[in-house]
Amino acid sequence: MNDAIGYALLGLGTGGLYALMTAGIVVVQRGAGVLNLAHGALLAWAAYTFHGASEVWDLPTWFAAVLAVGSTALIGLLFHLLVMRPMRDGSALTRVMATLGLLIILQSALTLMYGTPVRTAPTILPTGKVTIVGMPVGWDVFVRIGVVAVVLAALWALFRHTTIGLAATAVTENPRAAATFGWSPDLVAAGAWTLGAALAGLAGVLLAPLQMPLSAPNLMLLIVPVLAIGLLAGFRSLPAVFVASVVLAVIEVETQVQLVTRHPAWRGVDRAIPLVVIVFYLAIRGRHIPDRGHVSERLPALGSGRIHWPALVVSVTAAICLIWYALPVDWVNALNANALWAILILSVVTLVGFTGQLSLAQLAFAGVAALIAGRLVAVRGWPLEAALALGILGTSALGVLFALPALRTRGLQLAVVTLGLGAAADAILFQRGYHTPPPPGSVAASLGELGQSEGTVVEHARLFGVRLDTVVAPRAFATLAVVSFAIVAVAVANLRRGRAGRRLIAVRTNERAAASLGVSVVGAKLYAFALSAAIAGFGGVLYAFYLYGSRGNIDYGGMTFSPFSSILLIAFAVLGGVGWVSGAFAGAAWAAGTLGTRFGAWLGKLLTDVAVFARTMIAILGAVVGFSAGAGVRRPRATVPDAADGEMDGLGDASAPGDAARTGAGRPASARPASRRLWPWVGALVLAAAAIGVSGWVLDWLTQLDRYVPLIGGVVLVTILATSGGGMAPGNAALASAVAARFTPPSRRAARAARERRRLAQLLAGPTGATPVVAALAPAADAGPGGQAGAAAGARAARLAALAGGAGVIRPATLSVWGLTVRFGAVTAVDDVSLRVTPGQIVGLIGPNGAGKTTVIDAITGYTPARARQLTLGEHRLDRLPAHRRARRGVQRSFQNLELFEDLTVLENIEAASDPRDLRAYLTNLVWPRTSVLPPAARAAIEAFGLADDLLRTVTELPYGRRRLLAIARAVAARPSVLLLDEPCAGLDEHESAEVAALLRRLADEWGLGILLNEHDMDVVMSVCDRVVVLDAGRTIAEGTPAQVREDPMVQLAYLGEKVTVPRSRRAPAQREPAARPSESGLAGEPVAPGAAR
Repeated sequence: MNDAIGYALLGLGTGGLYALMTAGIVVVQRGAGVLNLAHGALLAWAAYTFHGASEVWDLPTWFAAVLAVGSTALIGLLFHLLVMRPMRDGSALTRVMATLGLLIILQSALTLMYGTPVRTAPTILPTGKVTIVGMPVGWDVFVRIGVVAVVLAALWALFRHTTIGLAATAVTENPRAAATFGWSPDLVAAGAWTLGAALAGLAGVLLAPLQMPLSAPNLMLLIVPVLAIGLLAGFRSLPAVFVASVVLAVIEVETQVQLVTRHPAWRGVDRAIPLVVIVFYLAIRGRHIPDRGHVSERLPALGSGRIHWPALVVSVTAAICLIWYALPVDWVNALNANALWAILILSVVTLVGFTGQLSLAQLAFAGVAALIAGRLVAVRGWPLEAALALGILGTSALGVLFALPALRTRGLQLAVVTLGLGAAADAILFQRGYHTPPPPGSVAASLGELGQSEGTVVEHARLFGVRLDTVVAPRAFATLAVVSFAIVAVAVANLRRGRAGRRLIAVRTNERAAASLGVSVVGAKLYAFALSAAIAGFGGVLYAFYLYGSRGNIDYGGMTFSPFSSILLIAFAVLGGVGWVSGAFAGAAWAAGTLGTRFGAWLGKLLTDVAVFARTMIAILGAVVGFSAGAGVRRPRATVPDAADGEMDGLGDASAPGDAARTGAGRPASARPASRRLWPWVGALVLAAAAIGVSGWVLDWLTQLDRYVPLIGGVVLVTILATSGGGMAPGNAALASAVAARFTPPSRRAARAARERRRLAQLLAGPTGATPVVAALAPAADAGPGGQAGAAAGARAARLAALAGGAGVIRPATLSVWGLTVRFGAVTAVDDVSLRVTPGQIVGLIGPNGAGKTTVIDAITGYTPARARQLTLGEHRLDRLPAHRRARRGVQRSFQNLELFEDLTVLENIEAASDPRDLRAYLTNLVWPRTSVLPPAARAAIEAFGLADDLLRTVTELPYGRRRLLAIARAVAARPSVLLLDEPCAGLDEHESAEVAALLRRLADEWGLGILLNEHDMDVVMSVCDRVVVLDAGRTIAEGTPAQVREDPMVQLAYLGEKVTVPRSRRAPAQREPAARPSESGLAGEPVAPGAAR
């Protein structure tokens, strides 16, 4: 018992440091709204700076501590000013990726500055000890926990009782509202970054003496327990931070002492405790589908996934020819590593780029597959092909396990979870010693455990006949790697273009909208994690043999499969373009040992060989720059032209009598001072001399350029995120398109356009070959003067008639809702509402804002927990089904704020709604992604809503009115039995609203579609609805035909304001006959520009 108390006291020091680090993250989160994943790197910078200032520069300890804290705070301030401020309108996910760039920069800088020698740091705390319960405990433990307690108390008072603290919270929650009160969001964020970085610096100074020796990777990985503590505290409560930090640290120490020390098989379990905390938190707080208040963030751009087969074949063939006939071995191995890193990046493209699930555990997947395959080969003697297959399957299963937290969280919280999972895998699986038993019957076998070889001995492994050895068979291995990358890249590109890829992108863009179309969000996430893990596992096995195959013994420890390597992988993917298959190879070039570092080494050797020539060129460059600068100083400012003669001085006709050369100020050239004429030459001499002076330093830097590639990569990463955010792939694609457009003959471009039209024609053709929509794709005939109005009216009539093409494709069913009640805590939002929507009937749902109309739709469609005495569609109960299963039953909906898939084209949005929900697409689309023909409902929706001309445009290119029409068309294309529309006419002008109303009426009459219409436009409601339900404060206060509701005095007073007179032509009959048609007089006249204000 005394031992347990003593070790708990020792854990107080670690708990205090956890609290101090977490406080820094909380400060940045509350003041700048950014989750700073580089906080551990800032701590490492402070620790190493403290060591360097005190041990290397021999400065006083107190001054070294001040310098360490101050330099760390300055880094935080500069990072905000140079990177985060330009990104203030970016998504939270993009800003978190920028902090990963800062982490890479700091880690690379520490490696360059301090290298790998063993380093220690002094302490500024007392070194005496005191005996408590029989165990000596250092005074530094109590001083450290006391300092942390004082700092956290001061921060708590700052945020709780000062205007600055309240302003920081206000700026994070609503920057615009805070700015109206005179608080600058930039100023508050700058202060938060400075203070947060200073806290990291203080933690580094206090922690440095406990790290013997200093280890930058270990210091950076302290972010894992700190993030777990931050989650428990909600990244807000500082008292909760202090308590959680102490408790977690004590549990870790006791687990290490009482369990791990006594039972070595449990090694690494103590480092997995933060993961348990994170998973427990998510199990309590997470949600399967975001609620209505969730804001979908703008993610990096996506590529189209189209494959240019000639370019692919030529590239792969050229690479293989270079491998076998041109490149030296070191370049061959660099190309090999580049291809293997590119395979790993493709796993990131699948999971992060296509599905939007930020995973910081991809190298854990790779390491697990390499561990399974290597141990099977070494211990069981399996052939590598079978071991590889089982390793991939096992890693896919692990990917599904990692995906479970993703079912209840997303975005930044998911990044925290996967980082914790990766750290746990590294501690439990990779950082333990493995041994390989000797062959049976050998002399070593008789020695038992003493005869076992250390490590995983795989000897000379072969895969498909290729020896995985970078020394004996580098060219064959590199060829296998390049071909493997090409195959995986084609599969991922096929996935992007197939219906499985559309499901993943729908989940990435908007989980609520995806579920409303019948897409299983759970299934899509599980598949994405499993496929991503399989790709990472395949690349991980090859990469493990690339690193260790030449010596026949695989080592899983070190940093090869650590969480920090996973962070680097994400950074490389973002550099290349995380949503682009083509960006994987370019992003991989920034990894160690790949083409980027090989090119740096080659350039350094070249400059070393031509050092004299290089120094001369640097001097010439300096002289040219100096001459240009001096000429700029000499040249006076131009004057404004004389209004009388309209000419600029010195620019008149040189042959005119009496004219002389003049300067911009009108002074003759002969009148210029002689010193000014010498300025260009003086500048050339000065800068040439300076260039010669620094040329040695420049050459030293350039000759070691390969060492600086990670640092340059980090700088490029934050630069890309602060400017475009899309990586290199979008720019490369735009450049390739421009070059192709410049050099492609017009005949070939016309042929390509014709092929695209034929592809659309095939997609949109009906079963009998009819192509009603494709006709709209052809150029319209020139209407004569005065014929445009008739043509527009004819087009509208044709669109209405097109709905007949979708008739008979749905299964009409009655939606019955009885006793629906929704409660949010103590608030009853919907109270005992009942309604019924029969086939071919439109039921209006009206009421003031806050009446519960959208909540009713959310409850019916499964987005809000509710209770109901009966909730059925036909004979099927809905109340026990999740949202996507209700959609598949036939309950489709639209949303107030559209919630379209903005990363997809109009055609892909329609396809996402009309695609079959078969599971085999998850496998077949990797090989064959195409959809042969659209269903009749989708084709009819495209033509009826006039979207034929917009099929290949992305959603972001459409005006608002067209987006609103697309939202309705997408719901219709899903072939619903009942359609629930949430304010479908919001933002449309009068003519567009009338056309939508007519379309809805035809859908009900000709398709037999039941429609529940929540709409504020009373003209639309009264003209098309068969019945109207009126809500107030969640209760039904009126129900009946439009005429009955219109004449109800309470409804007129509460909702319509006064009695409404509806034109006879637009009045709905009290009992509509099935064959009745609404008047289409609202469609007459010229069309109004889409999205025009009402």
